[in-house]
Amino acid sequence: MERLKANTGGRPLKNEDLQLYFQSFELFEGLLKDLGEDLIIVYGCEFTEVGIDISAGVVWVDGELRVFDGVAGASLPYKLTKSVTDNKLRPYFDGVTKATSETLKVSADAGGAWQFDVNTPRLSEYLNRNTDRYVRKTIDIGTFDMSSTGPVTKSINHNLSADEWKTARGLTADIINDTQTEKYGIYTGGDVSIGSASVTVISTPAGFFDSASFQGTAINRGTVSFEYIPD
Repeated sequence: MERLKANTGGRPLKNEDLQLYFQSFELFEGLLKDLGEDLIIVYGCEFTEVGIDISAGVVWVDGELRVFDGVAGASLPYKLTKSVTDNKLRPYFDGVTKATSETLKVSADAGGAWQFDVNTPRLSEYLNRNTDRYVRKTIDIGTFDMSSTGPVTKSINHNLSADEWKTARGLTADIINDTQTEKYGIYTGGDVSIGSASVTVISTPAGFFDSASFQGTAINRGTVSFEYIPD
C-alpha cells in the first residue's frame, strides 16, 4: 500500500497526493461493502431505555458513511433518511460564495427507508466474530398472537445439542405485522431468549407488540436469528 512521504524543502501539492489520502478510505469502504448490509453502525449510536435516547455516531448506509447526530426521546420504530449539510463557505473566482465541503448525514423521517433499532448490526460484531467456528441460524417463529393478555410467549425448537445451544450469541428477532408491510426488532415491550430445547419470543402487556397489529394467526410472525458453534 502506498502512502504519502513527508520531506523537508517544500513542493507544490498535486492531485495524486490527495489520492493517497483517499486510498485508505477506499479500502475501509471496500470492507464495509463486502459485509453485504444496507445499514451498519460503525461506531456510537448507543440505545438506552430512557425515552428512547440514541447517542451520536457514524453509520454505513446505502453504500456511504454518514453522520448521525443522536436523538433524545425517540419514538420506535425509528427510521432514517439521508441528508446533506454544506460546510465552509468560501468566495470563488467567479465571485460567488459556495460551500467547499459537505457532511453526509442521516436523520429521522417517518417515511425513511432504513429502520434503526437495537437489532441494527454493528461493525464491531463482525470484527469480533470468529468466522472459522461460528455459524448463523435463522428459525421461523410461526403463528403468534402477540396481543393477548400477557405476558405471552412462543417457544420454537432450535434442534441444537446440549453443547451447541450454550454457545449461542447475538440473539435477535424480526417481527412482522399482520398486514406484512412492516418489520420490527425486539425492543421495549418484548424479548427473546434461548434455552436447552428452544428459543422463546416474549410479548409483554402494554408493550409495543400488544396491539391489534400483531394478533393475526394466519401468517408467520417473523424469524429468530443467532450464531452458535457447531459440535
